Amino acid sequence: MTTSVTMLGNGRLRTTDENGRTTEIGPEHPDYQKLVATYRASPRTALRARVTAVVFILAGAGAWWYVWHQLITEGSYSLRLSLVGPFGLFGGLMLLIRPDWGGPWRQDTPTAQKLGVGVMMAVILVSLGINEYLMSHYRP
Repeated sequence: MTTSVTMLGNGRLRTTDENGRTTEIGPEHPDYQKLVATYRASPRTALRARVTAVVFILAGAGAWWYVWHQLITEGSYSLRLSLVGPFGLFGGLMLLIRPDWGGPWRQDTPTAQKLGVGVMMAVILVSLGINEYLMSHYRP
């Protein structure tokens, strides 16, 4: 029987069997320790998140560089592309540091994760504001 195991933010495990039946188990379950060891022995999830994070960082840094290059050489820039830079760069850094924070929020998402994502969004918004201010007031 093949079982997919997902570690939740609260330390519990969500298992899905081949029939699609989902079960959430905690430390009180007799197979909890064995499943946790299996989950930690397979770092594919963290590796996939870290590779995605590196792609986000490269895309964000590239977009940020290209927008500034476009402004300096052509005198105008793409506002939409300028928004990609900070989101890609800082979002990728957060995912690189904490790959377990990737994915959607659920009811059982820990407060520390919500606070960390909130702080990261604040950093992104501040950097967006500073970047847009500098770009709109740039004079060659």
